[in-house]
This record gives sequence, structure tokens and C-alpha cells, in this order.
Amino acid sequence: MTPLQRLALLIALAAPFACGAPRPRASSPVVAASAIAIVTAAPSAKPPPPTAPCEPGSVVSLDQFTEPVLGSFSAAGRDEVAGEMACEGATGFALARRAGVQLALARFDLRVDPRTSRSRCRALRTGTGRDLLICRDDAIAYGQHDQAVVAVDYARDEDHDRIELVAVSDTTDTSCGGGPDVVAAELEGFDLVDVDGDGALDVRVRVRAARARVPPRPNCVMGSLGSGDPPKVPRPRLWIVELLLRGETLVPTPGSARVLAALAALKR
Repeated sequence: MTPLQRLALLIALAAPFACGAPRPRASSPVVAASAIAIVTAAPSAKPPPPTAPCEPGSVVSLDQFTEPVLGSFSAAGRDEVAGEMACEGATGFALARRAGVQLALARFDLRVDPRTSRSRCRALRTGTGRDLLICRDDAIAYGQHDQAVVAVDYARDEDHDRIELVAVSDTTDTSCGGGPDVVAAELEGFDLVDVDGDGALDVRVRVRAARARVPPRPNCVMGSLGSGDPPKVPRPRLWIVELLLRGETLVPTPGSARVLAALAALKR
């Protein structure tokens, strides 16, 4: 190569770097979209809605109860209250459980018929450390007065928690013209006593019941309940029914089983 040819080659190589010529840029790294970690904040959980009044879990106070009974009704060791309770203008029979310093409603059975009532309840401690609620139930309709001593077992579901121990019905107010087909009945009350001396309390019920003939009532009008003079019938004999506590079950004595059969026959 001649000197002239070498000079021409050097000028050609230097031309791209002349003043004002663009310099090559460093290429930017290409990153795949799948390699980019996208972090988004998790949606915040909505707080649960407040519990409606009279629903399980709602907070109640002791002064809402009429004749509250303290005990461990649904399980041993629980601090619970049972009794008739007013809630949002309604009345029913309730079970509430203490949770810390508050009472939380566990069950509320609305009383839909004002002619029914539950009263004089007491707690009966069983051998398992749980309590049965012993009460008197009354219902009056169409001249008939149904009376019962019941055990409420809150370890059972709501449809089967009522156990009828002794029940009678007075029907003397259903007769105007008089007749033999009425029953005079009066549930005097019940006591929790140790019947068999085993150290555990049992249930003793005092009840009067018998068939009766109602004399004619001149001022009585059929279809008008309670009209005219009250029926005049002899006071029935007194029956004693004793039920012994066996575990969590109340069992009538042999003599009381015969009394219960006689009382049941009066309803036929």
C-alpha cells in the first residue's frame, strides 16, 4: 500500500467520530415483563356487622331479667343467667352467658302468646356440675288452665329443652250447664328437697286434681268465658309427686309413677 492509500484509509476510519457526529449509545437492558414483581396491598377485611338486639351474641344487662336465676345451665363451670327477659319491646325466656365483664345472650325464646308464662324458677345442681332449671309453666285459653312443673335442660337444642315433670289442666270454667266431664286441678307448687337422703336435691311437687260435677250456673253464657258466678266444686285431694335426681335425669319414685298415671288419666 502506498503512503497516499494509507492516508485515505485513516481519514475514512476517523469520519464517524468527527465533530457533531452522534456517538453510539449504550443499549438499555431489556427486562421481561414476567420478571417484574408487582406488589399490591391486600384488601382490608370488613369488620363484622353489629349483632342485632335479641340475637345470640348481643350484649344484655341483668336488669333486663325478671327473677333472674344464676347457674351453669349449658355446661359445668359456666357463669350463666336464666329467666324471663324484656328485649326491644318483646318478652321471652332467655339464657345469657358472662363473657368478661359483659353478659352475652346465648338463647332467647320469644313469648308469642301473652296467655302463657314461666315463673318461680330455681336451679337444680346435677351430679355433673351442671344445673337444670326447674320452673312452673302456665297457659290459659278457652276456659282451660294448663299448669305444669318443668325442667329446662339448656344442654339440649331449643326444640327439646323443655321436660314436663308434672302437668294438670283445670277445665271447670268450660262448663255452663253443669256436668261430670270437667277436671278441677290446682298445682300448689314445688320444692327442691333431698327426698332419699343421698345428699343431692330432688323435686317434690304438690298438686290437687280430680273429676268434678259443676252445678248449673244460671248467669253463665256459653261462649263468654268467665261469665257469671265461678263454678262451685269441692277442692280436690292433695297428691305428692317426688322425682329423684339420677345423674342429670329426674326419675319418679314408684309411688309417684302411679300418681302421674292417675293424673294423666284425668286428661282422657
